[in-house]
Amino acid sequence: MEIYIMDVRAFADEALSEKGLRFLLPERRAQLGRLRRETDRWRCMGAGLLLEYGMRQRGCTLFADGGDRTPVTLENGAHGKPYPATGGHFSFNLSHSGHYAAAVFADTSVGIDVEAVRPAKLALAKRFFRQEETAYLQEICEREGSARADVAFTRLWTRKESYIKAVGEGIRLPLADFSVLSDTVADSGYRLRTWTLPDGYVLTVCAQSPVDDQVQWLCARDAQFWHALGI
Repeated sequence: MEIYIMDVRAFADEALSEKGLRFLLPERRAQLGRLRRETDRWRCMGAGLLLEYGMRQRGCTLFADGGDRTPVTLENGAHGKPYPATGGHFSFNLSHSGHYAAAVFADTSVGIDVEAVRPAKLALAKRFFRQEETAYLQEICEREGSARADVAFTRLWTRKESYIKAVGEGIRLPLADFSVLSDTVADSGYRLRTWTLPDGYVLTVCAQSPVDDQVQWLCARDAQFWHALGI
């Protein structure tokens, strides 16, 4: 399993953004062109580069002319989750929020979610979370204060999101149908691991296999990153 994260603010540097375009498929370039907000373009760029970077670390590429790498074609599952239809036998998932883009690659089904810490809204938790999860948040708020409750709420949210992404159900799967208080989602075999990141962000990975405890931080300002992509 490989878990990658990148601070996309590096793409405020137009030279780095121009360099990154060569590693994006035409569809993502078109998506990039439709985005009006600069920060949205940075996140789109970062996610696309992490996708190709992870492919190349596994000896694959999304490009037909990728040299000695195996070309991979992607298709979407029944509920929209992309997967390698040819050229690779692995799973991947992407996420981005605020300053960060993240990606995970594994040999089993996997999901990832990164989010900025958000206010803990108990009314929202009561509507979408399980009763024991809402009680946990209430206890944290009363015992440790609202700031800790905000982090706890965001941790639960990213764990929910990463699970539904891992199983490929998307929003079809109600968030109250499963609990993420434990690091194993009951009756599913899926495992969870959550990290608190700098600047007030939370990252969670969910997989059918044990989740690595190592997150690889990549930097678009680092020549080694571009060398790994082939520059």
